[in-house]
Amino acid sequence: MLKILRHITSEGIERVKFSGNFKELSSIGTYWLEIKSSDRLAIANYMSSLITDKKALLYVSQPGNYSRILLVSNSLVMNLPVTNTNEIFETDYLTIFATNNIIITILPEQNSILEELAEAIQSNHFNFQLNLHLVLYYIISEILQSGIDNSSLLRKQVNALAIKMETDPDSLPLKEIIQCKREVGQIYSIIQEQYHILGFMPKLNWSKVEETNNVRDELKELFRGYDYLEKNMERQEDKLESLHVQYQLMLHEKGNKRLNTLTIVQAIFVPLTLIAGIYGMNFSRMPELNWASGYFLILGFMGLIVLFELWWFRKKGWFD
Repeated sequence: MLKILRHITSEGIERVKFSGNFKELSSIGTYWLEIKSSDRLAIANYMSSLITDKKALLYVSQPGNYSRILLVSNSLVMNLPVTNTNEIFETDYLTIFATNNIIITILPEQNSILEELAEAIQSNHFNFQLNLHLVLYYIISEILQSGIDNSSLLRKQVNALAIKMETDPDSLPLKEIIQCKREVGQIYSIIQEQYHILGFMPKLNWSKVEETNNVRDELKELFRGYDYLEKNMERQEDKLESLHVQYQLMLHEKGNKRLNTLTIVQAIFVPLTLIAGIYGMNFSRMPELNWASGYFLILGFMGLIVLFELWWFRKKGWFD
């Protein structure tokens, strides 16, 4: 279990040594503790000295079953679905636990979605006095940015499929479109769930400190980014659905062309089969059988029939 403790002051944020004992944390200081582990039960046991509420511990140990916000006394516990940084179409869960003086984020070891966040917080481009609410804002902003990056990647994939459909549809397998639809659906589902959970944030009881209220206002502005994300993902879904329909029409057209070719071939051979059938009858008196050049005449006649049929079919547009 990886534990990184950072001390938050009005001036900035810095990493400090931490033995793992919550009693070491001063009640007058503010801290951000980052925990990375895939063993959620072990994390819940570790945090049981800090979190006494059993339901809150369930939020920590079973994030997939409790993907929402829980308010307990003066604490907040929130589980947010986030994408895996190594495989963006897989879902991880970010758990955020916040009290008056500490904020704890929990992620699997392989997820690095908050890896560069400390540096971003240090820059503090809002020029606000740094506090836990502002740190929480930065965390949510980082999650939103991850969603924007992922949606941009998907948009490029969808555009590439659309270009391939226009330029070289024969090289585009149906499974690529279906796979892309599945991936867009997975990312869209994560973004929607984040939006519904985080939409509750501006309604929380914020302190009356002016700077904190400013952060709340910034959060409201931040959520407008989710409106953009939702609309963008809807457009990608619609575009993929249109590509899917276009692909099905292309397959249908190919099938019709093959059927049309078979029909032409069958139509050509019908009169030839008739002639062959007539001269295959075993009658004793068939004058043409005695012709010296009968075989070549019949073959020539059959060739003329084929040429006439090809000319007729082309005239009627059967080859278009």
